[in-house]
Amino acid sequence: MSNEDVSNIPQARQQLTKEIKKNLKRFLFYSVIVYVLMSLGAIMFFYVEKCYFLVKTPAQYSKKCLELCGDILRLNETYSGNTEVIKAVENITKKCLTKHCVEVKEISQTQCSIENELDFLVWFELTYSIVYTIGYGNIVAKSDMGKFLTIIYAIFAIPITTASVVFCGRFITAVIKYLIIFFESRVLKRNKIVKFRSKIIFAEIILNLASITALSLFYHFTLLRKKPFFDSVYFVFISLSTIGFGDVTLDLDTISESTLILFLSVLLDWLLFYIGFSSLASLISTMVSSETERSYKKNSSRETKSVNSVEK
Repeated sequence: MSNEDVSNIPQARQQLTKEIKKNLKRFLFYSVIVYVLMSLGAIMFFYVEKCYFLVKTPAQYSKKCLELCGDILRLNETYSGNTEVIKAVENITKKCLTKHCVEVKEISQTQCSIENELDFLVWFELTYSIVYTIGYGNIVAKSDMGKFLTIIYAIFAIPITTASVVFCGRFITAVIKYLIIFFESRVLKRNKIVKFRSKIIFAEIILNLASITALSLFYHFTLLRKKPFFDSVYFVFISLSTIGFGDVTLDLDTISESTLILFLSVLLDWLLFYIGFSSLASLISTMVSSETERSYKKNSSRETKSVNSVEK
């Protein structure tokens, strides 16, 4: 099904139907495993990092931090009427009011629990960045045990996620091939499909642009609603390309407090990203295989001409 032209349309459709069903089953199987791995990983990292292996704040840092907080709070009192100054130090003030600098001296394991959905989502974002090898860096394991589990988790989760992306990409490519053949044979009434490979690449480029646009709009109206639209586009590109700078990160506080809406938002986010990520992988795979096949044909043609010239 990778030839430039398709002449036997019934046979091609039959082969693609089998290919679609086979890759769909594998894709669904591995995608469920990936989602379960991400959810279990989020719970694991939450309890490891927040309950059993809390990292103590160094005394020297704690002292300097408390001094800074004292200055910030006095600044708030002095310039209480100046909204620009208050807004400039708003984030630091919030940290100081929640006693962010206080050194942890005792670790209570009995009172540790997931009090709200955000406690879970923060660590879900960590597993999300691990399995897709993005590595934003804004949320990481800080304890030695957490770092060790990150290594073990990545060793098992990344190959499984890669397999799911591969099968999803193959499924997408097979569907695109089938739709092109169906449209040209049934709608345009053509008995032969020419430039088949070029049409596949063009369709996958359109699909990738549509995926990036859909993801950008989704983030702009949900998890990045406080940032400009271009930041959403930038975040999507950085994520799909697995560059993952971490300079633009999701604002989980903007999600509704409703558990159902929260779950649907996370699920939709994951599905859109999964499709976008797989579409990009599918496009790259198609272009590479296309170029490889073209090079192989050129080399074969040269070898044939060389043999014919020697025989003469």
